[in-house]
Amino acid sequence: MAFTSGGSEQMTLFAVVHGMSPEEVLTRVSPHLPSVQTCKTSATSWGTILVVNAPSSKVGRWLVVGVPQACPWGVPGIDLPASAVAAELEQYGPAAIQLASGPMVAIDLSNGAVLRAVNGIIPVATTVGARWAASSSKEVVTAVTGMASHVIEPGCLATPDGTGASACGSTVEESIAGVTWAGIDAEVQRRIAPLGPLAAAGLARGPGVIDDPEASSVRLSGVAGRAVFLPRLNASGDGQEMRRYLRLRDEVLPRLWWRAWLVGLWLCAPGFERPTLDLVSMAPGDVT
Repeated sequence: MAFTSGGSEQMTLFAVVHGMSPEEVLTRVSPHLPSVQTCKTSATSWGTILVVNAPSSKVGRWLVVGVPQACPWGVPGIDLPASAVAAELEQYGPAAIQLASGPMVAIDLSNGAVLRAVNGIIPVATTVGARWAASSSKEVVTAVTGMASHVIEPGCLATPDGTGASACGSTVEESIAGVTWAGIDAEVQRRIAPLGPLAAAGLARGPGVIDDPEASSVRLSGVAGRAVFLPRLNASGDGQEMRRYLRLRDEVLPRLWWRAWLVGLWLCAPGFERPTLDLVSMAPGDVT
């Protein structure tokens, strides 16, 4: 499906809103919906869930939105049913999010808590106040609450009572000489090699869209509806690799996901999935 909207971060994939009916949510969120859309709302005991232009699946108390990938490195090829991720969350709790890869987000239907994937592909903005909300768009959170919002960290669970915290286990916290940024780059390239030559996605510019220099690193995967973000992780060469890596994950990747999603592509990011994060945590360089 091709979306016709020229917007960027103002558009939304999902919204979770306490104390508001589906009709109220749609009224307030409608300016932030793509003009060609599949929009689903669900009323709950505590409020409303809205999902736009995305597959979703529910198992027990968990709803998973997006397109998880079967490869733990997030390489597109075989989609993992969202129901499989929801089932793992139901059995093992929020920590199971680190077992999954690909562009997705999970919602706890019992209270509306939102769990962001460890890869950081899809942003999750939230606020705590008289009316709690979470969304992939900060503008939507403000539209339904009238309050400022903030984006939670990858791998974190945002809860309505404001006690959200990391849902993921720890990683190794010391450098290992054999792990280098060049080696991490090479490993990511090895993992995506089965995809063959990748053409540039050519994400178009539009009103309100920031022209990221890294947009040229978004490639068509050869799998229908899937693109891949493949920046060089060893590009700086000045000991600032970790700072650059975190900037790519926290600032650039979510923006490029928006741009890809608005033209009907789901963006995957092997360089930011749990296997790569474990390698990055062992690489030498600056610390934050």
